[in-house]
Amino acid sequence: MNIIRPMLVLVPLVLLGFGSPVFADDYLRGSLIGPGGKPVEISRISARGTIAGEFRGRKISFAFSELQKIENLGEKVYRVTTAKGQIRMLEKVELRTPGQNDRIIYWSFDPRAREERRFVLGSQSFHTLAFTGAPGRLKANPRTGGLFPPDYLFDPFTGEKLQWHEPGY
Repeated sequence: MNIIRPMLVLVPLVLLGFGSPVFADDYLRGSLIGPGGKPVEISRISARGTIAGEFRGRKISFAFSELQKIENLGEKVYRVTTAKGQIRMLEKVELRTPGQNDRIIYWSFDPRAREERRFVLGSQSFHTLAFTGAPGRLKANPRTGGLFPPDYLFDPFTGEKLQWHEPGY
């Protein structure tokens, strides 16, 4: 009884202090092909990123989690392939990640430095952006195996230091 009462107080405090739990599908892995054809592996990009534009005179929007591929055809025209294989040509396109001031932020893992490097994706800086659907890099509690967002330093439930989770590239 004495153990249950503190736990009833602790769990809501943890959720309030650290926000809602983040699941693996909040980030995706993928690849980027630059305008010169150079490929870049993306270790993490927000699944909540969006591409919005006009399709046959109507405004539509897709979350990255709904897509297989985005192809930049130039002049703010993009070809979007959905996860279900549908193809849409979008005009007057805007790319954004919520909370990033109308920018797309992605991370690429540098195996030599064993760290991720942060980049901003510009509309002119890519030809193709393909999503694997696999979760992006997360942090893990080495003892419990629990997975957490990349910006967490400690496990909110145990207080233990987190390490980068190696998903097996």
